[in-house]
Amino acid sequence: MHMSSIIGKYVKEALFTKQVEGAKIVLILDPRSTLEQTHVTVRVTYNRKSFYYRTGLQCDLEMWDKLHVAKGTSKANIIRKSQEDIFDKVVSKVTELFSLEQFSFDRLKQVLKERNQGTFSSLWESIIDSLRKEGRAGTADSYQNAYNSFSKNIGTNIPYTKIGVETIEKWTERMIDAGRSQTTIGIYHRGIRVAINKAIAEGHIKPSQYPFGKATNKISIRKGRSKTEAYLPVSDILKLKGYDTPEKREKYQTKWICEAVNMFLFSYLANGMNLMDICLLTYNDHYFNSEGKELMFVRKKTEATSESEIQIIIPIIPELEEILNHYASAPSKDSYVFPDLLKGETNPTNIKAIVKDLNADFGFRLKKAAKEVGISKPISMTYARHSFATNLTHAGVSERYISQAMGHSNKNVTGGYIAPFSPQKRVLFNSMLLTV
Repeated sequence: MHMSSIIGKYVKEALFTKQVEGAKIVLILDPRSTLEQTHVTVRVTYNRKSFYYRTGLQCDLEMWDKLHVAKGTSKANIIRKSQEDIFDKVVSKVTELFSLEQFSFDRLKQVLKERNQGTFSSLWESIIDSLRKEGRAGTADSYQNAYNSFSKNIGTNIPYTKIGVETIEKWTERMIDAGRSQTTIGIYHRGIRVAINKAIAEGHIKPSQYPFGKATNKISIRKGRSKTEAYLPVSDILKLKGYDTPEKREKYQTKWICEAVNMFLFSYLANGMNLMDICLLTYNDHYFNSEGKELMFVRKKTEATSESEIQIIIPIIPELEEILNHYASAPSKDSYVFPDLLKGETNPTNIKAIVKDLNADFGFRLKKAAKEVGISKPISMTYARHSFATNLTHAGVSERYISQAMGHSNKNVTGGYIAPFSPQKRVLFNSMLLTV
């Protein structure tokens, strides 16, 4: 029998079932979801209407099957028991409300919300929900992935008292056993660190419970590959630039590769601007006030996290102007510079998905161009940002300019009182990006 015919055997079966008065309570995979990782929910059905209460766990069909047959001390049985605890508590609340003759879905939702307010898991979920409401889909997705991993390995509705070095170490060991990369583990650690810091600030967790640090009894957050490895020297940048010719721009087979090459070069020459910011770049007041000589934007990654708005100014040097002339829209107040990238989309979650696809697509095309011009590195759009910083450093440009040009936070208080570099200096420094 093929594995595909086995997985999903229990997809429509409840893990737990209970009848209370006229209400049927089941723990199931959310039938409303079309995602590969589906929310586990407690469904309460009464008078032919249903109320869904998420347990905080997401799992695929293979894991759902394992939960149905889990026994002993297996990881699946630990998860199964945590889900049973949540199910039993919902059953208890439904029973209690019926006994008080107060049962309604609104009342049930209220008492379940009250029960959840005192857990670390619910605090973490509230952070993710807030990020989504703010339109910060990328950060929300990152924290959600960390939360899903934590819930899968440690459990749901985790109390504040359980947070500490021992719990994080157990989670880390299970991630390593599952084959998670050092980079992913580091990202997940940074995700839970945000929730832990909030819990400490609100008095739910003692500072002594903080699990991260350099001390021998603390956990060091892992780092991924050094960013300095992911860059192209100016000589390779010029090779890539040489791929783009008028003939190739006209041929169907190569014009799409030329587009990716030019978006990479735009990112590189525009202070290492990431693709999200390129997609959202507009012709704002600064562009017109500078008589079309500069672009300005607030870097998307820092927009919601910086204490003050960090404006990044980009000098339009001739090579950048050439790209704009071919690929950008005609300048119009507050219109997108590259409207074809988002094709009119305004929903933050959908924009995040579009940018993710574009990054992958451009990366695929860039590798084709790189191979043709003799560049052996597996380049992607990320290389543009790292190349901007590295090549200007090698050219002897001050770290202060590079930091200011890329929108990095100031290293000290004094940095906040240093005036921006002049337009002439900005042109001078960015012109070095194509000088061997």
